[in-house]
Amino acid sequence: MLNQKLMQVEAMNNQTVVIQALAQLQLLSIKDVCKLLQLSRPEEGLPVMHFGRSVRVSPVALAGWLNARQAQQAIA
Repeated sequence: MLNQKLMQVEAMNNQTVVIQALAQLQLLSIKDVCKLLQLSRPEEGLPVMHFGRSVRVSPVALAGWLNARQAQQAIA
């Protein structure tokens, strides 16, 4: 019984962490991404999300995309 309660508390804590992370998540515009990466125009293959006519990039997805590109260039 105690173990079950501890699992419930842990699950609630995990949900809280996810909710807090999502609350802090700020999606970037293409213009923001270009400024961050010091680009004059966006690169092909950016991990974008479409919301109507708006296009946004998740900072987490952007970091993953950059890491993948860096790994590809290290191999080449």
